[in-house]
Amino acid sequence: MTTRPLQRRLLAAALVAAMALPSPPASSETLQDVYSSSAMQDVRRQTERSRGRRSSGKMGDDQSPFTIGMDPQHKNFRELWLSGRGPNLLFDWIGAYLPNYKLQVVDVTRGYEEIHAVSRLTAGNRKRVTLEIRLPHPNYELMVRHRTMRQFNQYEPPALKVVAEEELELGGVPAMYYRTEKGKCSLLFKVARDGIVNLSVDRCDNSEMMMDIAKSLDFKRLNAKLLS
Repeated sequence: MTTRPLQRRLLAAALVAAMALPSPPASSETLQDVYSSSAMQDVRRQTERSRGRRSSGKMGDDQSPFTIGMDPQHKNFRELWLSGRGPNLLFDWIGAYLPNYKLQVVDVTRGYEEIHAVSRLTAGNRKRVTLEIRLPHPNYELMVRHRTMRQFNQYEPPALKVVAEEELELGGVPAMYYRTEKGKCSLLFKVARDGIVNLSVDRCDNSEMMMDIAKSLDFKRLNAKLLS
């Protein structure tokens, strides 16, 4: 990550945080005020700490540059980052191997910022649902909370252009149901460690299948694994 992109992300994070806080009516903030704010300082410290750990090369017991700074007691969570195939565990933890559907892993990526795992579940009638799981690296969780990581924002408004939305509860788990301008529908779940699980269909006619899969997924087990 170069200096300029890093500064732009830091500034964006602080601007988001600043807009969420009330300000005295008689005062006006300059960009320098925002740049020196506590929110900016928090994001800067966390990001620079991440870069410093990787560049030092002191991995200790972590076994991988991706796990530097992680709590060694969180063995399950660390296992996701120890190898390129680690993210595949997410499909097992959430119970994506369902009896009535065929699961095809499309892509799994592990980076210094996040893990992204994508699969498709196909029924006998060839209808399919896309399942995506995204987790930020612990050093980037603060940026997700400040909504400055575009890849995490794309699943909900305002980044996602919707014509309808509804709060739902599926299997005791809260979710947001979205219908987009292009006739696609999706379900968004927020999980532990600032992660997201997104189910989507290319045609809203297949939403019933998407709902059925969502009710069958084991979010309780996924969260427990992520926190252990």
